[in-house]
Amino acid sequence: MREMNVLLLKVKIPDAPGLRPGKATDRSIRWLYGGNAFHVTNMPISDLREFLESRIFHQPVIDQTGLTNNYDIYLDWEAARYPLILGSLREVLLEQLGLELVPARERIEMLVIEPAKNSAKAVLLKEVSTSSADESLWNSRNLAHLPPLLILRPTRFDREGLGRDVTHVMGQLRMRLKNQLLEHLLADACDFKVDGNYWPRPARMVLPPNLPKERYDLLLTVPDGLGALQKEIRKQFHLTVRREVREVDALVIKDKTPETSADSEKHAPTTGSISSTQTTGQPPLWRQLSLWDIAQNIEGQQGKPVLVQTASTNRFDLSIQPVMKDGKLAYDEEVLRRAFHDQLGLDIVPSREKVEMLVVEESKN
Repeated sequence: MREMNVLLLKVKIPDAPGLRPGKATDRSIRWLYGGNAFHVTNMPISDLREFLESRIFHQPVIDQTGLTNNYDIYLDWEAARYPLILGSLREVLLEQLGLELVPARERIEMLVIEPAKNSAKAVLLKEVSTSSADESLWNSRNLAHLPPLLILRPTRFDREGLGRDVTHVMGQLRMRLKNQLLEHLLADACDFKVDGNYWPRPARMVLPPNLPKERYDLLLTVPDGLGALQKEIRKQFHLTVRREVREVDALVIKDKTPETSADSEKHAPTTGSISSTQTTGQPPLWRQLSLWDIAQNIEGQQGKPVLVQTASTNRFDLSIQPVMKDGKLAYDEEVLRRAFHDQLGLDIVPSREKVEMLVVEESKN
């Protein structure tokens, strides 16, 4: 038994409208089970408890409702990023089912795997136990049940084992990454993202020339996770990481200026998207992409940040091919400008912009 942070599932409003006894007597069905919906027919409340524990909160949830019937439950809550989604779900649980989740400290039974000690078979058992424990740590479905750990090591997984699990438990970050590039781990150490993207392009990074090219695994479940990870990076790689706003060369996607807008009226989207096939005479290279997706693709080729400074929410087709430049594939900026002008009815222009960057430097001590 170990004392842990848990959530207690309790009844607060006994006659809530959404807690309906199941009508079916011969079957139980999960219709929707994940994301921002939980629709089940003729299921026990324990199924909801398991869903909340393993899919949403990633920490032990203890059923203290006393409800023993099977129920038809249809829950829908606002889709949002953590932690907003948790607040929305709590409101729906209370309003529709009359249930509340109460934070608490409780002693619960845990599966504990430790190396064997002091026996004739200690060496062999230690190897088996360590292997089993390692597999459990790296493949466990629920990060909330893992003990406090910080493991940063060269990867032991192949490309098929590549993975990323990130969650929060009572506000504490927990992270498990497999077979990741070091620069992505460095970005994680600063919680550095571009519009929510966990894998920022190199154009947003200032990296030392001798950065290791190997891939790494990370298991992070200790308190103050990011601070501890930065210390471990300094210890292992003699590197410091930080976020810093710098003025850099960039490309900016924007609405056409008054001087050019008249020429683009015939290309303006009318049904939520615009096709490039009529302007290029060839199939589009990119189909139905948002401007953010297009910007990220261009940024990856050009090696400089590409910023979207238009409110357009349309999706676009775009046909343009990169050319070899200084031994690398890149887009000719004049060709790029004409493609945006003619196919999308937008401008893409060079500019000096203040952009948040990931700065990685060799540690001085």
